[in-house]
Order: sequence, then structure tokens, then C-alpha cells
Amino acid sequence: MRALLPVLGVALGFFLLVTGCRTYGDSGYESGPKMYRQMQQALRQGEQDRARAQADMRRLQAAADTMAALDPMVERFREALTRHEEVLDKHRTYVESLSASSSYRSLHRAYGAMTTDERVLRTIYNRTIRRVYAAVHGTEVDEGDGPAESTYFTEPVEYRRAANQQDQLTMQEALRR
Repeated sequence: MRALLPVLGVALGFFLLVTGCRTYGDSGYESGPKMYRQMQQALRQGEQDRARAQADMRRLQAAADTMAALDPMVERFREALTRHEEVLDKHRTYVESLSASSSYRSLHRAYGAMTTDERVLRTIYNRTIRRVYAAVHGTEVDEGDGPAESTYFTEPVEYRRAANQQDQLTMQEALRR
């Protein structure tokens, strides 16, 4: 009987480990509907970001009419807007093809892709705005060593870190002389 006790302990531990790993997508947690709502919110946020970027593009184009050094940034920003449109089309497809009752894995993959795309777009826009600032003010562009934070986590789209907010430069600020 004593020899059977360690085997039962290991079997119970293994059972708890296996069942614990499977509960994250369990319908009892209702994670599917929550994640689908987050996907819808991410799509709305992406559309708002696009509208803001289009307004920035108009500002940049107006400034480039008086300052030729901004012409390369206009083209770069236009390419970012084109990419933003493509990303939004892909995100709409995700939202339309999935539902709140879709599998957790499908929702998680789509939402992870959406947040990653959003973070990449934000980085492209921020780098272009820093280049605009450098061109307007005659300074050097500091591109940094790449992303300071890990890319191995999913950050909700509506969540903005306070440190990132302070480091962000708007197009209006970049064009101010």
C-alpha cells in the first residue's frame, strides 16, 4: 500500500496539471465573448487611429508644400496609411468571420494578430513623426535600439502605458517651429 501512494500522488499531480492547462478556454470562464468584444473594440480603435492619421497626413502635406525637406516623410506617411487600410481590412475579416462562440484558440490568435498589427503601425507612425520633428527642427533622428518592451505579450489595444504616452509626439507638435 505504501508503494502505491507515490504513484497515486504523481497520477493526481499529472491529472491536475493537464486539466489546469485546459481550463483557460473553458466556456465557464466565458472568455470567448469577452475576447470577441475586445476584437470589436480593437477594430473601432484602429478606425479612430486611421482617422487621426489621415488628419496628420493633411497637416504634413500642408507643411511639405512650404518645406521640401518633408517630402520624403509625406511619402513614408502615405505608405503607412496604405498599410493601415490593409490591416483594417484584415481585422474586419477577422471580426466578420469569427463570433463570440468561436473557439478560444481562433479568437486568441486573431486578437493577438490584431494587437501586434496595431503596435507595429503605432511604431511606424511614431518613427515618421520623430523624423518630421527632426527635419523641422534640424536635429538628428534617434531611432533607438528597437522596441524596449517585450513583443511576447498581448497588450489590450485600449491600454496605453503612461511612459509611452509621455514619449509620444503628435504631428502637430512635430510641425510646430
